Amino acid sequence: MIDALMADVLRLAHADESAVRMGSAEPALGWNFYVMSVDIEVTRQLVQLPESGILDAKDSSLEQKFVGWLDG
Repeated sequence: MIDALMADVLRLAHADESAVRMGSAEPALGWNFYVMSVDIEVTRQLVQLPESGILDAKDSSLEQKFVGWLDG
């Protein structure tokens, strides 16, 4: 599911698969946690899309706004 979500994000940003790096699942407390790294250029491309709504988030940094957008 995470791979599919990130593939959609990359498609929206016209970015290559190398723009996202994701580690393997780390189980803890009945959940699987992943360490993921997204190239800042992907976020900058998405912000330029009028319908993205990333900049509408109340967080202070672009990175925090992007994480909130992914969560939504």
